Amino acid sequence: MKADMHVHIVPGILIGKTGGRIRRSLSAEETWNAVSVSGAEKMAVLGWPFAGEEDCVLQNDFILKEMQKQKDILLGFGTVNPAAGESAVREAERCLDAGFFGIGELDPEQQGFSLTDPFFERICTLCVSRRRPLCLHAGIGMKDHGTGRKDLLPASYYHFIEKWQSLVLILPHFGGGIPFYAMMPEVGRHLKNVIFDNAPDTEKYVPSASECAELCLKENRLAYGSHFPVVLQDGKETEITRGSCREVPPLLGGLL
Repeated sequence: MKADMHVHIVPGILIGKTGGRIRRSLSAEETWNAVSVSGAEKMAVLGWPFAGEEDCVLQNDFILKEMQKQKDILLGFGTVNPAAGESAVREAERCLDAGFFGIGELDPEQQGFSLTDPFFERICTLCVSRRRPLCLHAGIGMKDHGTGRKDLLPASYYHFIEKWQSLVLILPHFGGGIPFYAMMPEVGRHLKNVIFDNAPDTEKYVPSASECAELCLKENRLAYGSHFPVVLQDGKETEITRGSCREVPPLLGGLL
């Protein structure tokens, strides 16, 4: 089965809080009409990593309503901010109880929590117990021009992966480069439950990026992600190329 594993749908009232990265609020149907040209049969709608707890809940409610309208094609992810503490854990539980496919996209840098935060670890434990994936934003560890943000370095994520070997983890944007370290056996053997996607972050990747990542990973653990309708550094929304969607990696396929 083919799926676009990285799409965002944000309610209109929250568009102004995305830092200009999303400029319009679309329904699931409108989003599907745009992304389905890739050949996708399903799409994963990820939450935007808002810092405010109320914003996360509002977005989750919005996605849930869209899930109910598009049950056959939409895989919903619920967003929480572990920095909110106990209420974030309860919200993650509410999302999974409501039928969300997973939790994410969470962003330690943007939301202000650490990978060792006790409430974040409880959310990880919840995902493990429910056998649901967790999507965690991963950048390249360098300051992005125009945004002022600096993502965690790949080593931070790798140490997190070492600790959480039973967690099905999705690291977007080529996992900040982690797949390219998989050519080293001591790294690759710890990535058995990690999925990466090829969604562009601030800029488009070189055409051979997916092929290079697959060569290093040595197996199908790279998912397709359009990142629609996020605005890239050139000021344009991500483009959907006809027929560009990929088969879902077996690890994720087994959870569908």
